[in-house]
Amino acid sequence: MTFQVSGLPVSSYQELFDLDDVALAKIQAERRIATAFPGAPCRISLEDAQVGEELILVNHAHLPETSPYQSRHAIYVRKGVDQADLKVDEIPDFFKHRDISVRAFDANHIMVDACVVPKNGDVKSVVDAFFENEKVDYIHFHFAAPGCFAAKAIRN
Repeated sequence: MTFQVSGLPVSSYQELFDLDDVALAKIQAERRIATAFPGAPCRISLEDAQVGEELILVNHAHLPETSPYQSRHAIYVRKGVDQADLKVDEIPDFFKHRDISVRAFDANHIMVDACVVPKNGDVKSVVDAFFENEKVDYIHFHFAAPGCFAAKAIRN
């Protein structure tokens, strides 16, 4: 079973960089500058921002479907980046620096399995094992310590 990890679409977030700080505050978003590497993981490019790079911290509904697991959380997006274009079965490099919560969901958006992979752990093996279960429709990755959404994987 193969899978594809994807970043969020550029089109959903790049217009935020045209807003001033007052307009961002009205939508509960903030302009930030990356102060450490790694430290500000972009959910569009699936890469960490470089020190000095402009970001927007914004709330994202990563599981908006009707479900007890419906959820949203703060994410970073970087200015002027392309959407990640990972190969089939490729895990983003920015996972290596962090503990990753891997959460498997069925087609009804109910969690059927989950685990935490420590930094530098084998996330791909967990994804492969979860997708062996025919009930698993997709997987969400979260940065375990802050709990925020990182990326999504779907079956190919």
